[in-house]
Amino acid sequence: MWWQTILDVRDGVGQIDSGWMLDNITRRVGDGMSTLFWVDPWLEGKPLCNIFTCLYELAENKLDTVAKLFTRGWGVNVEAWKWPRRLFAWEELLGECIGRLSNFFIQGDRADSWIWTLHDSNCYSVSSAYYFLTDMEVDGQHQHHNNYRFLWLKAVPLKVLIFAWRLFLNWILTRDKLFHRKVLLVSEQGCIVNYGFNEDRDHLFLTCGFFGGV
Repeated sequence: MWWQTILDVRDGVGQIDSGWMLDNITRRVGDGMSTLFWVDPWLEGKPLCNIFTCLYELAENKLDTVAKLFTRGWGVNVEAWKWPRRLFAWEELLGECIGRLSNFFIQGDRADSWIWTLHDSNCYSVSSAYYFLTDMEVDGQHQHHNNYRFLWLKAVPLKVLIFAWRLFLNWILTRDKLFHRKVLLVSEQGCIVNYGFNEDRDHLFLTCGFFGGV
């Protein structure tokens, strides 16, 4: 469950912009040996396969590196481009692509690297990702993640922060979870004060007539 939560954050589950992470990572090309020409976001911060979709779909060398195409040259009639047929209608797109590549040069004295655009150091940090995510709007709603900001308040005791964090993630060992772990029997899932519901997180902390009031 923990790793699934991490993957959900990476994939933007619950965010308006589901591609938030990929949109903030770019490729800095040095020798071009480990950067994919079409797929990686190395030119103007976006993958060329997204900018020139028709050319990418037609290309026969979709997984070639930047270094490989640069060595072949990327003029109009050079070996860098591998098409199954003449381009015809896509010739203008190829000209635009070549134009964007005209000022690019390989830097053979350094390796390619990834750049995290949300921090001045260009290196990923949890805090930069956190502040970016909490400033994004919730999917389908016009509100911010203010409910989670209190988890970082230093005035709150650490054990309270940890408990609240586990509560939001539904990691509290309520009776329903103990049943799924085969600690309790089916008959033991119910509310301990007999309010007629199985004891899960929402019942215990919100809707139970006894404990919810506490």
